[in-house]
Amino acid sequence: MVFSSASCRGRMRRQFSVFLYVGTFVVFFGKATAAESSVKDLLEAYDHEFFSSYTLKLLASQAITGYDQTQGVCTATVTVCGNGREHALIWNRTVMDRLHYRPGVNEYLGASRTYQRKNESYRVNTRRKWVLYLGTQQWMRRFDDEDVFVAPDNSVSSTSTKHPMIIIGAFGDKDNGSYFYRHILPLGRGYAQFLDKITSAVVDGQGIALVVAHGRSFPPKGGIWNLEIATNQGYLVRHAEFTPYGLVQPSIVCESNGYWDGPIPLATRGSWVLAGYKVSVSLVGYSHQCDMRVLEAATAETDSANWPKGTSALDWRVVDGDGIPKRVVKR
Repeated sequence: MVFSSASCRGRMRRQFSVFLYVGTFVVFFGKATAAESSVKDLLEAYDHEFFSSYTLKLLASQAITGYDQTQGVCTATVTVCGNGREHALIWNRTVMDRLHYRPGVNEYLGASRTYQRKNESYRVNTRRKWVLYLGTQQWMRRFDDEDVFVAPDNSVSSTSTKHPMIIIGAFGDKDNGSYFYRHILPLGRGYAQFLDKITSAVVDGQGIALVVAHGRSFPPKGGIWNLEIATNQGYLVRHAEFTPYGLVQPSIVCESNGYWDGPIPLATRGSWVLAGYKVSVSLVGYSHQCDMRVLEAATAETDSANWPKGTSALDWRVVDGDGIPKRVVKR
């Protein structure tokens, strides 16, 4: 698999000559404008072509733990790929800020709360790796975590590797989908499927389409999308806000910046923010081919036949009357 670097993007520029049939008309990439066809159809055309075959190399940063964002951030290498039918994402932590002790703080751990006792080490759940597989029948992700125990003097007293956790959902599962799209939307792609009906689209003098649309998000609540789309840069979404019906403040805010002149244009960096939790993404490499090795690795790591002993799984395809998913532990 060969990825183009930032230094050779100019040499790899391509004049798009790809025709996509959308409904009953043809879209010519680089020629169509918002006035010539609907924005939604153009977004769908670009997304369809992008997701048909791709591999991305990313650097991502986010809070070490969402339950105590004062602990700082971690950085990870991320590989995402797909072939139009199956998609995979592998996230590996590379750097983590130094953790610190927080006396008297209650930290959420799984389904229970631990209460800090005097001079007791503060336990922080950290993620070492996670793998996502979006198949044609089910969407799954695997977490490999470790607990880090921080002493009152801010030194690490011990660490403890945890058994893997598997989250199983049906095709289109909202939770697993959120983990996937928080790394795609900051690149300016993937929005089309969340838009149900565009009610307004006005193009300003700089070629930015200001779009208002009814749609959905993860979780699939209905609401209003406000988008800023660069019509002269392959219809990249440069800014997006989703506000659920009945609320005033947006629950999701995405930004994208830079321009990667690849097989399908992408932003080079961006961010995704959900209720204050931020994921920042930088594009390192992009190929318009699916790296089957990555797809096969993600499939293998989420396959129940390969779960290590002690692995726990929550199967959201099977829930009881109280909405509790089926739990399985590999013995």
